[in-house]
Amino acid sequence: ESFSTYNDNDDTINVSLLSISRDNNKNNNKNDLITTMKVDGNDMRELTAKIELAEVGVCVIIGERDELLAQIKAIDAKNPNSNTNNNTTNSNELDEYVFEENEEDESENDDEEDVNTLAGLEFDYSLSEDVLLQTEQCLGDIDKMGKTVTSVSTNGKACVFLYGNGGIAYTPNVPRTLYNKLKSLRINPKATRPAYIAIGTRERYHVSFLNGTFDWKGPKGLGQVLKRLRHPPRCVAFGPNYDTFFIVYHDGSWEHQGKSMPQDLIKKLIARSERPDLVCVTLGPKGEWFLRTQNGRLWWGGIKPTLDALIEKLIQKGRYLNFIDFGEEGSYFLSYD
Repeated sequence: ESFSTYNDNDDTINVSLLSISRDNNKNNNKNDLITTMKVDGNDMRELTAKIELAEVGVCVIIGERDELLAQIKAIDAKNPNSNTNNNTTNSNELDEYVFEENEEDESENDDEEDVNTLAGLEFDYSLSEDVLLQTEQCLGDIDKMGKTVTSVSTNGKACVFLYGNGGIAYTPNVPRTLYNKLKSLRINPKATRPAYIAIGTRERYHVSFLNGTFDWKGPKGLGQVLKRLRHPPRCVAFGPNYDTFFIVYHDGSWEHQGKSMPQDLIKKLIARSERPDLVCVTLGPKGEWFLRTQNGRLWWGGIKPTLDALIEKLIQKGRYLNFIDFGEEGSYFLSYD
């Protein structure tokens, strides 16, 4: 495995629900502390789910507060005579889950469509029940703040959202090293906030920041590629096997490695004469793939018939497909306008 140099130790806190009583022994004047635990399994799971949803909502607000504080700090720096009083609670006191022309000579098939630049995003997604509830909470809270989601990534177990000007929200179970990195953003300058995030299965991820730096966890080959770059990549996708990845560079050129790269995707790249004009590529754990090029054309494959039918339905309605990400158990997150 290849890791970035970032390291943040994050101790796990295990919380138990205890009923405590005290029995006074008059004979020896000693107190015996008796602890009992009587919590039904279903009740515990329900309570845990409610706690996670509450934390998601609270931390969206924390992220928005930190963004506003950064703006206030910038205003104060420009205006030394400002009397702005910054009385806030240390965000470290609260745990967080949420912080932000047609081509010529190309073959035609059923899995492609011309698309236009998006003015806004709408979503369709299929996720497990717990991730679904957390995702809807994130999207709802972002919408209440009047912000626009600009980027999404999922691996089926978690979702990460970028919104507004550097805002970030994420559900529980993001890759642990990424969680540590995102948690540290609460006390860092705005320049270090994420500009792009991709998460994969088996704890793999890539994140690029607004200041041009980037961080990752993945196979050795990915680390070797990223370490030689002077500019953050446009996108990184993680395939079924740990060593499989696809990277699109800032100029539209690209590279891929690994034994489990979908063959239909490779054939499409060859059919396009391996043009260096890609915008994004995503990969899934079961051979799913999605490809988008600079002129707005897109292709996909390896997906379930239900998702394929949904895409065709959106296109027939005049919707413009922007992006699809894939996760475990056939999960996906799709954006369109």
